[in-house]
Amino acid sequence: MNPLRIIFVFGCPLKKGGTENVMINIVKNIDRDRFHIDFLIFDKTPDQSDDKKYLESLGCEFYQITARGVDRKLHNRELDEFFRDHKYDIVHTHMDAIGEEALKAAKKHGVKALIAHSHNTDQLDNPKGLKDHLHKCYLIYEKHLLRRYAGYFVACSPEAGKWLFGDKICNGDKYLLLNNSIDSSAYAYDEDTRNAVRKELGLDGRKVIIHVGQFRTQKNHGMVIDVFNELHKRDDSYKLVLVGTGEEQDNIKAKAEELGLREDVLFLGNRNDIPGLLTASDIFLFPSLYEGLPIALLEAQAADLICVVSDTISEVALLTEKVKSLSLSASPSVWADVTEAMMKEYNVRCVRREFFIEKGFDISTNIRKLEDLYKRAVENG
Repeated sequence: MNPLRIIFVFGCPLKKGGTENVMINIVKNIDRDRFHIDFLIFDKTPDQSDDKKYLESLGCEFYQITARGVDRKLHNRELDEFFRDHKYDIVHTHMDAIGEEALKAAKKHGVKALIAHSHNTDQLDNPKGLKDHLHKCYLIYEKHLLRRYAGYFVACSPEAGKWLFGDKICNGDKYLLLNNSIDSSAYAYDEDTRNAVRKELGLDGRKVIIHVGQFRTQKNHGMVIDVFNELHKRDDSYKLVLVGTGEEQDNIKAKAEELGLREDVLFLGNRNDIPGLLTASDIFLFPSLYEGLPIALLEAQAADLICVVSDTISEVALLTEKVKSLSLSASPSVWADVTEAMMKEYNVRCVRREFFIEKGFDISTNIRKLEDLYKRAVENG
């Protein structure tokens, strides 16, 4: 029996982000004898990333078409031609509201199983200017189109589902709440790994704060620096590790320089050794402006880190007793106070594998739910 053919639709080449990690975890853990997954990227930027190479080694094929922001007419034509020339059983979009156009084109060419996936919450909850207001109106329009074309709906959290699909769909039988999940065993705390990584990075004897995420407005790196600055003024043994790249990186480097922190902030770029970096750290700082259900936070908890996060993050994602959520309106001093208090309270690390399975955030349990949805979507059309 041939496997069901699935195309994941995404808006840009793979980066080290949460949605990318979700897709990679699905491909890595799905029954590849029954399900074959390829990628359609709305961007022709060359992609030589390790993640792409890894997915290709698992049998995935990648297709790229012109980004709609570059040439909308050409984009629409290439999108139409793609679904005319390539036959898939399932189209699964990972672009939130703007995934509607892929579903529309796929439906035109006979694909019956159309799935929309919400990975985020409201990106413009508090629009500040005319441009933001216009973009918010555009997203509302796109969301209504998405709901029209999609036949099945997946969300990483109740908030993400409600934002993109609305209450009626989320209470229906074609909706799946699918926790973002990880292979928690890969992040199990290990003392030897901790010591080796700390020695390699010059972190021996330091209190290490880590943030993992792309340098973009959503991740609020400015707040990370402000909180770290407050802690460093109190105790200069603190060190900050920033993992990721992005358009805000130069601004954050400049801010660290201005505050005299440049020697105590490590900008590591994109890394493939996240489990080791988390094991080597002591605190995970995550003051995001908005999130769906962040993979990075799940990974930090699987590594049994102390986590200080913004209260914009769904309570569904706050799994262990070592997580504290704070308002973004609270001062960096308050964030620093809470961080110091948690450092004093929690000084023993443990393995969280069974805990993650019990809570439903280990990939081994959630991948079966997605496989069942794929099967049902194809059978019911």
